[in-house]
Amino acid sequence: MKKPLILVGLGLAVILIIALIFLLKGDPIEKSFADLKNKPIPSRTINENVLADLKWKDMGEGSQMLDDLTFDQMVALLRKKYADQLKFPYMRIRMLEELLRFLKQKYPDTWVQMLQEVLGTAFPDQAAGLFDQSEKLYKYNKYLEENQSKLGKMSDEERRSALWNARHDLFGDDSEQIWAGDRSNEKVADSLKKIKESKDMSAKDKLKAYQSSLNDAYGKALPGVLEKQRQVMVNSFIDAVQPELSGMNSIERSAYLTEVRTTMGMDEAAVGRWDKLDADRDQRWSNGEIYTQERKEIVGKYSGDEREKKLDELRRKLFGEEAESIKNEEASGYFRFTQQRRFGRE
Repeated sequence: MKKPLILVGLGLAVILIIALIFLLKGDPIEKSFADLKNKPIPSRTINENVLADLKWKDMGEGSQMLDDLTFDQMVALLRKKYADQLKFPYMRIRMLEELLRFLKQKYPDTWVQMLQEVLGTAFPDQAAGLFDQSEKLYKYNKYLEENQSKLGKMSDEERRSALWNARHDLFGDDSEQIWAGDRSNEKVADSLKKIKESKDMSAKDKLKAYQSSLNDAYGKALPGVLEKQRQVMVNSFIDAVQPELSGMNSIERSAYLTEVRTTMGMDEAAVGRWDKLDADRDQRWSNGEIYTQERKEIVGKYSGDEREKKLDELRRKLFGEEAESIKNEEASGYFRFTQQRRFGRE
């Protein structure tokens, strides 16, 4: 009986020793950062004319990525893209994110060393600060990876607080500039929450409040933000005013949705396409109400093959090419026309 106990004890001891060694050793990447801060790799001298040999992508020189470039080309490209932008914390992080992605892929075992050498060669006067921020960025991404499950279980407010705490701990005041876009998005999200929960505001007042929140959050940058995210912003607002939309008749609802889309900067042609789509959706849901009632009657009256035949005929009459999709949905237990409709969205 003693021998098994001794073996178990030895096994536990080995596990504890291995765990202790790992804890003492720590993260090898963080150790590399620390070692290189104490003993930096000398910078290189590069050929400043190497970019002349590159074939730039059609979107413009600024779109050129780091893939498949020589060391000299990579350094020269970084200078060309970012030299005048590094005074902005956001642009520093943007550059470092691009550089880290590339180096981790191309040099998986020595990317930290390559990072310091690239930064030292490209931006010798700022290399130490950039290398320090690279370490912070690595730690932040590591935090996100290690806490992904935990963050996913938090409420929006808890997750927001946890992320900002981590950012401030690592980047200090710069974090507000680096993630300024997140701050703006959070303001808009808070406004949408108030709009959705408000029982006193009219539909028109809610649209005015949303427009005001966008101007407050993004200021002069709003036109550019809308250019990239217009449909997302329209959909977010439409989702927030579903109770108001469901209380309107089809004419009122169409006029209001047109006002929303026009207010958000959609041109006349785009608004016209959406109006037609809304009309098609209204017709489909109207047919859906008829289908739901007649389906109930067929199911109650017929059975077996005759029931299926009657249902197939009804679906084809009301939905044409969509009939087969609706049949397959019902076979899986999903009945689309018993769901709550989202006006302006489906």
